[in-house]
Amino acid sequence: MYSQLDLRLETIDFLPKEERKQRTYQLWEEVLEFRWINKQCEQFKVEGILIDPARDH
Repeated sequence: MYSQLDLRLETIDFLPKEERKQRTYQLWEEVLEFRWINKQCEQFKVEGILIDPARDH
């Protein structure tokens, strides 16, 4: 099964050579940003942040 990353890399492979480097760089920037955000969010207890209609009215 392909991941979104695999699909996007495959799409980049079909671009003209001039665009491939730039698009690959942009994709890796997105991946690193996504991973950084997820890592930062791990420190919070999401269950305590989520709105509970029974509790938060």
